[in-house]
Formats: sequence, structure tokens, C-alpha cells
Amino acid sequence: HDKTFEIAEDGIANIVDNNTGEVLLTQNVEAGDIWRMCQVKDAPIRDWVKLAVTRARQSGMPLASASAVLHARLDRMVRTRGMSQMIPHRVYRSLLSAPDSLFVLFCHMQNLYQMRGVDTRPLKAATDRYAEWLGEARTALRRKRGAGSFPGTFPVTGELTERLLELSATGNLSLILRNDRLTALASEILNGGVYFDYPSLSIVSG
Repeated sequence: HDKTFEIAEDGIANIVDNNTGEVLLTQNVEAGDIWRMCQVKDAPIRDWVKLAVTRARQSGMPLASASAVLHARLDRMVRTRGMSQMIPHRVYRSLLSAPDSLFVLFCHMQNLYQMRGVDTRPLKAATDRYAEWLGEARTALRRKRGAGSFPGTFPVTGELTERLLELSATGNLSLILRNDRLTALASEILNGGVYFDYPSLSIVSG
């Protein structure tokens, strides 16, 4: 396949316009990755759009222009009443790993507090620092080809979770977040038995 390559070394794969030299797309890659480009032609896209419109009419679904008005009304109602359209923390905390669940919570908290008129810049800064640590730690663990003490389907996730719990237990999570209140909240959640209640913006047992 003339658009499939095995990456020889860690680096960045660039898609470049031969005529202008403009970089259209970049992707971080690692040695041994199977990297594939794709191309899309005009005729198939037109056929897919035609098929989508036909199926939508057959299904009786409203046009996007009509549903957009309804979505806007619903959004105004939700915001006026201070309600959240997000999946509650008590639901996704058991579906995601602890590191990922914590990141989703931090992102949701930004939206929740912003709806209450609270300045969320410190929270966003802490979330960005956590996201940077999470990405770097996950990348480093993935590069340990086959290494690690966590057998099973997701060894990287297991080791990453252990590292996060250790950071929390030793108080070093604060070095990443640099936000005392958020560090205390995260540590309480990581200890287990509690979740962050979105309507009350507080920790609840359960």
C-alpha cells in the first residue's frame, strides 16, 4: 500500500502540500508505529451526503435548522436553572480509570463553576498542568515496551493509576496542580467512597 509506512524512529510525521510546502497535518509518532494516510475523493462524498439526506427524510427526523432552535431553547433553560448537561461524576468514576476520571472532573468543574459566575482561571491552569503531566506520564509508560509490573489488558493504565495514588498519598500531587483546594478535593476523591455532586458543587459520600 503506497500510503502505509512503518515508522523507523520517534518523531513527527508531516503531510505537506507539494505545491506550496505548507504543512497540512502533523502527527507524533514512535518507532514501530504503522502509519497510514488516506485520501477522499469528491464523488464518494457527494454520494454519502445524498444518502444521509435521503435516510434522514425517510426517518422523519427534523432538519438541522429546526433542531438547532430546540437545542438553543433547551440550553437557555438549563443554564437559567443552573442545571448540568454533563454525565455525573458518580456515574463515570466507575467507568474510567482514576487518572482519566479526575481529568474529566476537572474539565466539568470549569464549566460548572463558570455557570455560577466564578472565575475559573486558576482551575483551568491547574487542569492544564494535570493534563500535561498525564500525557507525559502515559507516553513514558507506553515507551517502556513490555516493562512494568501490571499484567493484564491495560498495564499502562494500571501503572499510571498507581503513580497517581502515590502522588496523592505523599502529598506530591500539589506539585503538579499547584492549587491547594483542588489538591485536597482530588485526594479525597482518590481515597474512595465519595464523589463530586454537580448540583451542590460539593463532595458527597457514596
